[in-house]
Amino acid sequence: MVLASGHMSPAETFALEKEARRLGINRFVVTHPLDHEFFSQAFSKNDLILLAKNGAFIEFTLIALLTWEFRHDPAEMVDVIKTVGAEQCIVSTDLGQIWNPRPVEGLRMFIVTLVKYGVTEDEINLMIKTNPAKLLGLNA
Repeated sequence: MVLASGHMSPAETFALEKEARRLGINRFVVTHPLDHEFFSQAFSKNDLILLAKNGAFIEFTLIALLTWEFRHDPAEMVDVIKTVGAEQCIVSTDLGQIWNPRPVEGLRMFIVTLVKYGVTEDEINLMIKTNPAKLLGLNA
């Protein structure tokens, strides 16, 4: 089982992650960590480093960068990816809404953006292929 935090505050996410580990759930994803629109306080880099050290994967989504959605700065996202380490990050689009690009095109756009801001091909492969496979218990 993979447990994702959903749109939870840092305090709620830490509590959920602790309880999940207590119950033996070791596959945990922190979703939307930089998207303060979902809660009153965004995660700090230190919060995300600690969660990653506990084994959580930190998820970053294209939807946070879209100009008609949250308009976040890709440089900030890449800085957090580099700080946490791509080994504990995953990326997805969070698309599927009729007004947004199709998920496949969104993933292409996301990869191009991440590369433009300094993410390497090896880091992309980790976050798009290797780490999701680990979460699902598959051999990558």
